[in-house]
Amino acid sequence: MKKSIYLFFIALIGHLTGCSTEQPYSVKYLNAPGLTKPVGFSHVVEVSGGRTLYIAGIAPRDPMTGKIVGQGDLEAQSRQVFKNLGTILTASGAKMPDVVKLTTFVTSKDYSGFRNARRFYFPDDGQLPANTLAIVQGLALPDMMIEMESIAVLPPKNQNNLG
Repeated sequence: MKKSIYLFFIALIGHLTGCSTEQPYSVKYLNAPGLTKPVGFSHVVEVSGGRTLYIAGIAPRDPMTGKIVGQGDLEAQSRQVFKNLGTILTASGAKMPDVVKLTTFVTSKDYSGFRNARRFYFPDDGQLPANTLAIVQGLALPDMMIEMESIAVLPPKNQNNLG
């Protein structure tokens, strides 16, 4: 019993003084040797510490009108999705480099327009998010050619970005 009370007070003092036993924040981008180097994404993104944002599927909607942009143009729709993701990240205190995972659904077997847009927002600097791309028959709205969800990780609020 005394040991439990002692540990409780140590934890409480650490919390009140801002000390933390959390792991330091770090992000590592890895590509498995022996596999083909991925184009535009990483095989693995390893994150220690930090705060995680799970971002719901983003549609290619115009932020002012709510209408789907770029009807029939996957690249235009992809760029709008990435712009909308940027808006969501900014509102959450994050930036595009904080994104560690994308899950993308497209309705076209020619997904080069998506890859072009992704390359604009995630240049190949060795720090690319992991990505899953699925070609589907349809999405929630008939004019949508893309929907994308993502995961972003930020440093803890009381720690500088060390990754």
